[in-house]
Amino acid sequence: MNLNPPGQCDMNLDPRGQFDINLNPAGPCDIYINPPGPCDIYLNQPGQCDINLNQPGPCDININPAGPCDMNLNQPGPCDINLDPPININPAGPCDINLNQPSQCDINLDPAGPCDINLNQPGPCDINLDPPGPCDIYINPPGPCHINLNQPGKCDINLNQPGQCDINLDPAGPCDINLNQQVNAI
Repeated sequence: MNLNPPGQCDMNLDPRGQFDINLNPAGPCDIYINPPGPCDIYLNQPGQCDINLNQPGPCDININPAGPCDMNLNQPGPCDINLDPPININPAGPCDINLNQPSQCDINLDPAGPCDINLNQPGPCDINLDPPGPCDIYINPPGPCHINLNQPGKCDINLNQPGQCDINLDPAGPCDINLNQQVNAI
């Protein structure tokens, strides 16, 4: 599926096999994926975009200068979020990422705008922020967690009853870290 500058688009994908979606300057776009196989989603300079994945298999999402983007992942398989290759946001606007019970997840933000990351009972998760804007990270009973902040702006990290968690701050701006029960801060 290739969209090369369309207007508003809604895509509803309900159990199918492998598919590729390429958006090259698109307007507002809603993508709903309900148990598909592997999926690749490429957004190149789109406007506002909502991506909702409900129990999919592996999925790569690449966003290269996107506007505001909401990503909701509900019980997916392995998920890579790279705001730079597999989810990929490289200079993005404000971005909300909500993960509800995924397996393994890597989130990489490489100069992103303000970003809220909400993790609710995921498996192992690595979060790498390399100069982003303000960022809020919420982790509610996850498994092992690695958070690496390299020269970010203001960042709030909230951990509520997590397992083991490593937090690395290497010249960071103002940072609030709230730890509630059993955490390792390095």
